[in-house]
Amino acid sequence: EQLEELFSSLAQDEMNSNGALSKFTDYRTYMDYDIKIINHVQQSETYYSHVFKEKSGGETQVPFYVAIIASFVRIYTKNKVNNDSIGLVLFDEVFDKMDDRRMRAMMKFINSMPIQIILACPSSRLKDLAPYTETIIVTLRDGEKAQIANVLSKDVLDNYA
Repeated sequence: EQLEELFSSLAQDEMNSNGALSKFTDYRTYMDYDIKIINHVQQSETYYSHVFKEKSGGETQVPFYVAIIASFVRIYTKNKVNNDSIGLVLFDEVFDKMDDRRMRAMMKFINSMPIQIILACPSSRLKDLAPYTETIIVTLRDGEKAQIANVLSKDVLDNYA
């Protein structure tokens, strides 16, 4: 009876216009997720929902990126057929609130994963991210137009180090 009542309510146009269908079909109505953060050095545990509003941007970005990257790895490895998955992940303004130490740790973590990443970052982050990249494409934007100014490969970057 309850299911019939629910379905007949959802079928009414006025209910749908108020977003009822979206509410009932959105998994977030029924499930709640959090990230458990374990600090082995300090032997402490906390949850992302607790630190999100209290900690610095870098401290909250680390668990976010770990969860996002782990999700992509899971999707790409689960759906891999004949090992032909490209495993591509795009990030814009990546790690914008992280300090250098956290950025390096994240890049080491990312490089250990079976994915390929494309990062868009400001030139100020280039020196920190370059050691962990295979190719750097320098782009310049003028209003609505962007163009490639230079392409640097890993072997060229190693010569500058």
